[in-house]
Amino acid sequence: MEGGEIVLLTSSIISPSTMKLINEFGATFKSFKWVQYDAVSYSAIAEANSLCFGKTVIPDYHFRNASLVVSVNADFLGTWLAPVHFIPDYVSARKPDNGEKGMLKHIHLNQG
Repeated sequence: MEGGEIVLLTSSIISPSTMKLINEFGATFKSFKWVQYDAVSYSAIAEANSLCFGKTVIPDYHFRNASLVVSVNADFLGTWLAPVHFIPDYVSARKPDNGEKGMLKHIHLNQG
């Protein structure tokens, strides 16, 4: 497509490898623009992290390294942030029949 602009529209991407791939893809075109848009905005999370930790980021959680998860109104396995990304780590830490004594404990508080 000569003279045109190529626009890639995605939701917010938090994966460094995905960002690298998108940037490498975009570098192959003269006129490339990457637009990130979320129907449900996570800007409040990014701003809270900026205020608390000095970094404007969306967090990435490593459930395989946790022994206790306390979730308050965050359905991280269903609709919150990146459930497909979180599920494998969470499941790997929640196997009661694998002989390990340190199974991940999960407390979920939901305000109805």
